[in-house]
Amino acid sequence: MAHDAESIKQHVRVYINVFVALGVLTLVTVGVSYVHLDIYKAIVVAMIVALIKGTLVAGYFMHLFSERRTIHYTLALCVCFFAVLLFVPKFTDDDNVLIHDPAHVAAVAGAHHAADHGSEAGTEGQAGHAQHP
Repeated sequence: MAHDAESIKQHVRVYINVFVALGVLTLVTVGVSYVHLDIYKAIVVAMIVALIKGTLVAGYFMHLFSERRTIHYTLALCVCFFAVLLFVPKFTDDDNVLIHDPAHVAAVAGAHHAADHGSEAGTEGQAGHAQHP
C-alpha cells in the first residue's frame, strides 16, 4: 500500500465520510425516538441503524473490509451464535408462563412462607393448591 500524499488524502476522505454517516445515523436514531412508533417497529428501526453503524465502524475504522476471507467467516460464525443466543429466551418463554399467573405466584409464595416457618401448610403450598384465609 502506497503512503503518498494522494493515498493519505483518499483515506482521510473515507474516514470523514464514515464519520459523517455515523453522525447522520445517530440523528436518525434520535429522530425515531420522537416519532411514536409501536415498540416492535421502533426496535426494528433501532436494530437496523445499529447494524449499519456497527458495519461502518468495524469495516472502516477496524479495517475489516480489507481483511482476508477467513476473518469474514469467523465473524459470520459469531453472528450466527449471537442470533441463536438472542432467540433462546423466546424459545424458552413457555417455561415462564406460570410466573404471570396470580394463583401460581400465591401458591409458590405460600409454599416458601410455610417452608420457612416449618408448618404443615407448606405441603399444601408445595402441591400448588395453597389455601388463602
